[in-house]
Amino acid sequence: MATKGASLERSLQRAKDLSLRFRWGTRDFLWPRRCAGCGLRGSWLCDDCARRFELWTPFWCPRCGVPPELWSCRCGVLPRALGRVRSIGLYEGWVEQAVSLIKYGRESARAASLGPLMARQVRDLPAHDLIVPVPLHRRREAERGFNQSAELAAALAFEVGQPVSLNLVERIVQTRP
Repeated sequence: MATKGASLERSLQRAKDLSLRFRWGTRDFLWPRRCAGCGLRGSWLCDDCARRFELWTPFWCPRCGVPPELWSCRCGVLPRALGRVRSIGLYEGWVEQAVSLIKYGRESARAASLGPLMARQVRDLPAHDLIVPVPLHRRREAERGFNQSAELAAALAFEVGQPVSLNLVERIVQTRP
């Protein structure tokens, strides 16, 4: 009986993965890709812009995730509730532009291109059971039409093979963008 349940779970996961790929493919067709750094058509990030912005690689602080050659450890400014933090790099250049285009430019398909980059950064973290995106307040989600954190979480989950929970936490206070 356990094998039937596991088989059904794998089938459902494959169906979700296919649905996600179809959704991303449809968006790519309707809204062609353009580089977050320079706007060049054809890819979410062109080779020139990728070379100009160095993604963080190990060795970094095990808690705050900052490479020591760039900055001093940032653990002192992290809330105690955060055990470990990772980022693909500084929030500037094409990374900042990509996130901005997802949030405000309604380019939710761009989130899929960040999935592999995020997955690379979390490989050293302890095993996890679930990915939980930061929720948007219901009014802001209605304004934008989607939750960019949920799109990024889906892209990461796809890469690392973990489920996403969209309803585990709720934002009850509407904060400034």
